[in-house]
Amino acid sequence: DKAFRDGDYSSAASFYGRYLEEAKNSGDPEKERDAYERRIDALILSRSPDEAEKLLRNYKLNFTGADPIAVTMWNAEILLLRNQAEEAKKEIERIYSALTSDNPRRVHAVLLLARAHEKLNDYAGAAELYFSIASPKRKKNVPRQELAAWERGIFCLAFTPKAEEGLTMILDYPELLAAERKDSLQLLTCFIMMKLEPGKKPAALWNQCRALEGNKKNDLS
Repeated sequence: DKAFRDGDYSSAASFYGRYLEEAKNSGDPEKERDAYERRIDALILSRSPDEAEKLLRNYKLNFTGADPIAVTMWNAEILLLRNQAEEAKKEIERIYSALTSDNPRRVHAVLLLARAHEKLNDYAGAAELYFSIASPKRKKNVPRQELAAWERGIFCLAFTPKAEEGLTMILDYPELLAAERKDSLQLLTCFIMMKLEPGKKPAALWNQCRALEGNKKNDLS
C-alpha cells in the first residue's frame, strides 16, 4: 500500500501479486477479490497492459458477478495504454449514462473519455470534458484532481483556435496557483505563447514568462 501511495506502481503490483497468492491459499473469496482489484489497478498505473489484461480475464472468470462498470473502465484503461483510443471511447460511452452525477466513478469516467478524445486529436472535445469536472474559477482550495484536469484542459485549448482563452484562464486567477503548481503553470503559459507566437524563439518566450514574476497579479514564478 505504501508503494502504491508513493507512486511506485511497479513495486505495488509485485507486492499485490504476492498478496493475491496468499489470498488464493486462504480460501477467503473477498480477500482474493480485493487482491485482484488492487493488482489490476497497480498494473494499469505501471503501464503494463498485457499483464493487466491477463489478470482482468482471470478476475472475470473467478468472479462472474463482478461489477460491469468497473470491468468496463479497466478495459478502457488498457485500451488507452495500447493507443486504441476509439475502442476505449466506445467502452466508456457504453456505461456513461449509467453514471449519475453523484456517482464517484463518474469523474474517473470523464477523465478516461477526455484522454480518449485527446489521443484522437479532438482537443476541443477533450478540453470541454476536462473543464466539466474542473471549475477552479474563483474557487479556493481546489482539489488536486480538479486542478490537474483544469491544467490539462488549458493544455488542450492550446491546440485549438481558443489558445489565447487558455492563457487568460491562467493569468486571471493567480489566487488559485498553489506553490507546488506554479512551475507547471509557468511552463504551460510558455507553451501556449509558443503556439500563439510560432515565429518567436523559445528562449525569448521563456524570458517573457519569467518576467511575469514581478507582476503580483500574474505571479507565475
